[in-house]
Amino acid sequence: MQKLILVTGTTNGIGAQLKKHFLKCGFDVIGVDKVVDSFGDSHYEFLHLDLVDEGVLDSIKAAVGARKLYAIINNAAEFAYNPISNFDLSRFNRSQLVNAAMPLAIAATLQDRLEDSVSKIVSITSGDAYFAGHEDLGYAASKASLANITKSMAAEFGKRGIRVNAVSPGWVDTDMGENAGVDDLAHAKTPLGRNATPQEITDLIDYLISDKSSFINGSIINIDGGYTIIDTVVKEEFDRHKKDDKHEV
Repeated sequence: MQKLILVTGTTNGIGAQLKKHFLKCGFDVIGVDKVVDSFGDSHYEFLHLDLVDEGVLDSIKAAVGARKLYAIINNAAEFAYNPISNFDLSRFNRSQLVNAAMPLAIAATLQDRLEDSVSKIVSITSGDAYFAGHEDLGYAASKASLANITKSMAAEFGKRGIRVNAVSPGWVDTDMGENAGVDDLAHAKTPLGRNATPQEITDLIDYLISDKSSFINGSIINIDGGYTIIDTVVKEEFDRHKKDDKHEV
């Protein structure tokens, strides 16, 4: 019997790559997304569900059935324009539910389907968790919340030998990143000078659910090309000094 992985948000971006990767690696995959997924594979079961729908947890649990889960990967996330000047509480609450609360609720609902010392949980937070939200107050706050929820789950599930970790991507070549229209700035402010690929995020998650990471638990691992290590004001200060020095010569 093949090992089973549950992945949320499998239609586009990182989630689509996760789905394809783990199917190729020989896993059975259950995917959950509010957007229809036409991907066909005999080992892929798709649940067309919005994570805020009533009964969604029961539907996910029914799909898993009596099978044990090798891993849960919480990838689903939503970005909603919600500036404080025109703040909408319902939008904020939806982002908190989808991006932060549901990873916890799914794990709690499926805890009897998790196998001691075998199962793993990985969530995808964001570099936005470290910074102030601007017109995305709910998104940034939810990702910060998910990072803390990851640590809390790791403390609880660790008693059973079930490891819980999160990855924190910077800018990634996905539709969400491209729609922001700031790739040139992201490249300029990332020491490696480019965005991540979805496969690079997938490779890290693959490592975290493998036995090679057997003592990593409760960690939030940055995978951002160094984006969050730079103080952009200090960097600009030294860049200006360099220009001045050249002029003096």
